[in-house]
Amino acid sequence: MISQEFPRLRNKFWHTQNEYYIPKNENETNQEYKERCLRYGNANKAKGKLAGVPDILILFNGILYKIELKQPNGNLGDAQNALYKIWDEDCPQLPTFVARNLYEVYMYCRWICDQDLKIDFPPSFKPFKL
Repeated sequence: MISQEFPRLRNKFWHTQNEYYIPKNENETNQEYKERCLRYGNANKAKGKLAGVPDILILFNGILYKIELKQPNGNLGDAQNALYKIWDEDCPQLPTFVARNLYEVYMYCRWICDQDLKIDFPPSFKPFKL
């Protein structure tokens, strides 16, 4: 929907797959299953996966917009609340947006395109080059 309705955002957004479900094997005890889940979680953490990352990230004009998708009655988890607090302190003007339906995602993307916010660097700024 975002690509079709907002061509300016095309190829500037993504979903970070952070959720996972590990099915329990038939012959596996609860303890073995728990240990396997912990190993899987630790491996993901070692790879750099971060608990609580928003569902949709949009990088537009140098600004990172964050959208968390929730069911109408859904709540943010502990990891999400902790991460969003840190991120929102860094940029309180653009907190993580929690969308409860597709219309809210549409309206937020429309707002992003209508605002056309940009980051301006001072003339003395020199980009880092290798």
